[in-house]
Amino acid sequence: MGAKNKDNSSIRLNLYYISVPVMLQYNILPVSYLEAGPQLSFAINKKIRNDNRSVDATRHYNGFDFEPWLGAGYCFEQGSGVTARYIAGLTNIIENGQGNDMRNNFSRLESRINFKVNSYPLKPGFYRNPGFDSI
Repeated sequence: MGAKNKDNSSIRLNLYYISVPVMLQYNILPVSYLEAGPQLSFAINKKIRNDNRSVDATRHYNGFDFEPWLGAGYCFEQGSGVTARYIAGLTNIIENGQGNDMRNNFSRLESRINFKVNSYPLKPGFYRNPGFDSI
């Protein structure tokens, strides 16, 4: 994730995270679904950069972010699909912000391809990808 300074476009903030999402999906139709859940993100690198140099920003930004998210998706018959998600950061990522708030809010569009891994039927109650025919 990153941001640019409005006053000086050569200054950039780059924050790199490892994110762990927990997802619940609900099938609306056999080929479409809604999804929601929390995401825990752990910062692994924090840098402020301009054209000439890079400065470590670890002491200025929190190392953790909690983000709930919502999404919707569609599965095509061939096993591919698309998903749109909106992620809203709840944690102020500025360390000791003292009135300054900065949060990670973003949306994304994903495409995917599913592969058939097993050749046995899934037990009732487990999520089954609607993009595949019955096994």
